[in-house]
Amino acid sequence: MVYSHRSIVLHSMATLVGDSFGINSTDVLLPVVPMFHVLSWGLPHAAVMVGSKFVMPGRFWTPRAWWNSAKVSR
Repeated sequence: MVYSHRSIVLHSMATLVGDSFGINSTDVLLPVVPMFHVLSWGLPHAAVMVGSKFVMPGRFWTPRAWWNSAKVSR
């Protein structure tokens, strides 16, 4: 696979399409898969393109910690 500027821009723009992720400026993105995974390649760039909030889970993120913090915030 070749990572070029063009491929990253096109992938980021594809995540903004309504039939795809449909990211807009009111969304808050929390990537659950690693940034090198195919589902996260364009997310940071797409978030910047539309002005949405991008939350990084941290180094020691675990599903249990996420679930407990989600229950508290509800």
